[in-house]
Amino acid sequence: EDVIVADDNRISSPTLLDDVVSASKMLLENNNKGIFHICGGISLSRYEFQQLFSYVSPKYRKVSPSFYTIEKYNAVRPLNTSLISKKLHTLNWEPQTPAQGLFNSFINLSKINQQMPCFSNS
Repeated sequence: EDVIVADDNRISSPTLLDDVVSASKMLLENNNKGIFHICGGISLSRYEFQQLFSYVSPKYRKVSPSFYTIEKYNAVRPLNTSLISKKLHTLNWEPQTPAQGLFNSFINLSKINQQMPCFSNS
């Protein structure tokens, strides 16, 4: 069984591509103007995200935390890079949660594998 090692102290807002598409489409259809942050609604560490991933992935069940350090990567990086979609929330747009996004992605992959077995890894 493979083990995923992921940082537990760097935080971000995982964003589903479907959410980027739906928010962009809504903004264009409503002729909204300005700068909008399109991002996931929940801030997670990479370790927390990989734990969610492990629930839906048959291959990657084990997740181990690591901790980002400047010495390890020789570069200064912010620990929290999450964004907030406040302007989009005022337009009644809400992103999927990371769990919803992962679940929907795996459901869609399963459908593709059933329809087109040549894309399956099994």
